[in-house]
Order: sequence, then C-alpha cells, then structure tokens
Amino acid sequence: RGRTVTGVSPLTLVLQRAAAGLTKGKTDGTDDVRSSTGRRIWVKTAEALVKSGAVWEAAYQLAKGQTQLYLMLAAFPPSREDADAYVYLVESALRAGISPREEDERGRSALFILCEQMVNVPRETFPESTSLISSVITAGGSGAFGSSDRSGRTIFDFQQKGGPNSCLAAAKHVLLNNLS
Repeated sequence: RGRTVTGVSPLTLVLQRAAAGLTKGKTDGTDDVRSSTGRRIWVKTAEALVKSGAVWEAAYQLAKGQTQLYLMLAAFPPSREDADAYVYLVESALRAGISPREEDERGRSALFILCEQMVNVPRETFPESTSLISSVITAGGSGAFGSSDRSGRTIFDFQQKGGPNSCLAAAKHVLLNNLS
C-alpha cells in the first residue's frame, strides 16, 4: 500500500533515511538538536504509517541486501521517548515475516547489525535491549546468528569493544543461552 513513483514505499523511505545516518545521536543517549528532531520524526512517522495500514515488505531488499528490519536496527538506539514505538515497530516487522537472517553484501544479518550498534550504547539508554535481542533471535532461530561477516567478525567480537555497561553486555546471556 502507498508506493511512491519510484516503487519504494513511504515506510521504506523513512527507514532508509534513519539508517543512512541522517539522524545519528550521541552514544550517551542525548541527541544534538539536528538528530533529536530527525530521530523522533522517523520513529513516530514509521509507527504512524504502520498503524494506519502501511505494509511491511518481507521480500524487499536494497541493492546491498538490506531489509526493512535491517534498516531499522541499523538506526539503533531510538530516543528514550521513542523506545516503546521502536520495540513495536521491530516486533511488527518480525510478525510480518521479515527475516532477521537475511544478510547484506558484507555478510551482516539484522542481529549482527543490532549487536554492532548496541556495543556503544549504555544499557540505561535502552533498558529494553535484552527483550529486543530476544525477539530478533526468537524470530530467526539459531540462523539469526549467521556466522561471520565478510571480514571474519562475529557478534561475539563486539564484546571486546564495548564496556561492561553496554546494551550488548546486558543482553549477552540471551545470546549465549540461544547458541545451544
């Protein structure tokens, strides 16, 4: 529903803009004026589109292999006031059948990109990180982990970069419990 002239849905365009770094905030959860405005707009806009009937496109991928779910997780974290809407969007995309297993041209799955983003975000910025990772893993099964990206990195390599108080450290037990 609601395609643009170029054939890309408005929902996809919103997610592309978010993932392109046009709305990057600071890792401590405080956004500068430009990004705070942009980030609030993309989450609320995407939520409004979905709640008014915009359809997630499970088969849609950019030329680089990025799905709508991937784009959304690449824009992690949302602003604090958008956390509930962000979780709703991720769970809605997963329920619609968007696979967290699909990889981009660099071999990174949606779970991989989420972990990569979470490593630099303090857990108090997004306390829902554990349940978010759990939702992605549940939807993708053990295949959500993938193997390594094209450079040989795995999601567990990020642990070395992040501190003990990162969102990824908070969710580490979920990742480990789902490996077996």
